[in-house]
Amino acid sequence: MYLYRFLTSLSSRTRGLCYSCWSGRRCFSAGRESEAYGPVSAQWQTRHGLELLCVLELRPEQRVLDLGCSSGELTVELARRVGQRGHVVGLDPNEDRIRVARQRHGDALNLEFATGTNENMQHYRPLDRIVANFVMHWIENHRRCLKQVFDALKSGGLFGFSVVTVPMPFLYELTKVMAGPEADLYEMMGWHFQTRDGWDELARETGFSVKLSKQ
Repeated sequence: MYLYRFLTSLSSRTRGLCYSCWSGRRCFSAGRESEAYGPVSAQWQTRHGLELLCVLELRPEQRVLDLGCSSGELTVELARRVGQRGHVVGLDPNEDRIRVARQRHGDALNLEFATGTNENMQHYRPLDRIVANFVMHWIENHRRCLKQVFDALKSGGLFGFSVVTVPMPFLYELTKVMAGPEADLYEMMGWHFQTRDGWDELARETGFSVKLSKQ
């Protein structure tokens, strides 16, 4: 089994935090893959994302950002949990996925979707919670991203993410959906992995205390 799943919450010692960064290497056809991405990702990503939400201490009226929200399946659940007096932003760099998310979930008054990356998180601060579900393998400069996340959260805020430390079967399936069966996965996708100890060390070095880390 090649899946190492972290359900990790990071709480700021002095300031709020939020994190995730994208490598920017997106070489696939956005229009073709977005409709098919949801059914494939739901088997792994949405299921583990729902488990992640259970450790984030979500409450009504909170402001939450879902980084790398894709077509919004997890984002709409976040909106349900924070209630009408809360607010949730789904952020993704893929314009076509954001279009699909708006079509599927755009009726919720406490929910918005926007095209963007970690560089845009500051526009939505201060945030109580940030979620990055199976996003971290796209990240190139992990230290820089953690610092950006830290700066976006309120003091005492929580950051939660699920991540893999090695390529696993569902990532190959997603790549085939996005780029075709002949694609060179590593060359095309630009994956970046860390060990569990590596994530814990980077979190502490950038100002977080690790509340929960498990596989």
